[in-house]
Amino acid sequence: MIDIKNLRFTFELSPLLGDVLYLLLTQKFVSTEELAVIFANPRVGMYRLRSAIATTGINIQVRNKLGYFLDEANKQAIIDMVNATDAPPTEKDHADA
Repeated sequence: MIDIKNLRFTFELSPLLGDVLYLLLTQKFVSTEELAVIFANPRVGMYRLRSAIATTGINIQVRNKLGYFLDEANKQAIIDMVNATDAPPTEKDHADA
């Protein structure tokens, strides 16, 4: 599986949005109750995540009574995008400069 820091870096996401995208990537469904632990308003949080990744073509879907999910094609597209992106600079990289 991919590293969450690389996921955040690839999509230029805040830690919260990166965490939610990672949940979508690693779980079959993410319920509104799970999102309520992360966001004060889950619908607004998902709107922000969808807006942040809108240009990528990734489609987050929702299924009534089950929650939000990514189909396998979208999951693979995310993995491919992360793998194609150079790793984010680390603190060690900054120290070497």
